Amino acid sequence: MAIFDGKSDSAQRISKLCGSEFPRAIRSTGNQLFVQFVSDLTVTADGFLAKYSIQDQGSTVESVTDKTTMAPAVTTTSPTTSPMIDPCDKACKRTGTMQTNFCTKEFVIVGKVLVIQQRDGTKLLRVAVIRSFKTGKLKTTQRRRGEVAKVMLPCPQCPKLKKGNVYIFMGTVNPSGVGVILPDSFVVNFKSNLLNILHNIAQRNRC
Repeated sequence: MAIFDGKSDSAQRISKLCGSEFPRAIRSTGNQLFVQFVSDLTVTADGFLAKYSIQDQGSTVESVTDKTTMAPAVTTTSPTTSPMIDPCDKACKRTGTMQTNFCTKEFVIVGKVLVIQQRDGTKLLRVAVIRSFKTGKLKTTQRRRGEVAKVMLPCPQCPKLKKGNVYIFMGTVNPSGVGVILPDSFVVNFKSNLLNILHNIAQRNRC
């Protein structure tokens, strides 16, 4: 995260931060502060967390010096708190219906779980795509028996999926083209009668 003392990244940079610890308070010299967030994809989380407050005009403001040429300017002033959001904090229960999730989610597929791996606290799946209704930016690879997609579960405990089972997946896609399923994502065991429902929803909703 880079912080600039002005309205754009052409202003003076007053801090550069990384990691998951709260930094010291950062103050601008005026009423504008430009904050630039960048993720390197090594951490799977919901995003960034920042807090700000407005100081009355004329009140005393201590000067802020640029420490960006050194190591990341972070201190452990609040070691018991962290801005990182635990994906398992969400209730392990899907929200909405197939109808409400169809357009709001980036991909909608029927797929069979071929492989389940756990790595760095995240479950990674290889899913054979049986039927795709929406793929968005979801990347697939062509295999001898059809297409295979990668799907990740940031919270490995939820939802509970089994190798060999067929599910309806409705989720988002990360910048690498991997499907993301959260604890509240819409995932259900596939049943033949649900296929007609999905067809009807797809015909009615031109997302």
